[in-house]
Amino acid sequence: MAQFPSLPLWTDAYMADTMDLTAEEHGVYLLLLMISWHRPNCDLPNDLPGLKRLLSGAASDMHGNRFNRVVPAILNRFFVIDETGFY
Repeated sequence: MAQFPSLPLWTDAYMADTMDLTAEEHGVYLLLLMISWHRPNCDLPNDLPGLKRLLSGAASDMHGNRFNRVVPAILNRFFVIDETGFY
């Protein structure tokens, strides 16, 4: 079982911050949140090929063009790189 089996989601804050996202962008953002929530330090690696592999398990159509168009924009908008080099 995961260390954090549930992910708190404040829907009012989520909606206020994401109303301009497409359905595809919402999906990627939520998947990245869930992936990070299940990691020991609740982080994401600063490794685009690695993130592509992680996302491909949940979204089989996350090919190069789609990934390159959506994922870096979501990472830059909603995640920050910390002093250890992780999002």
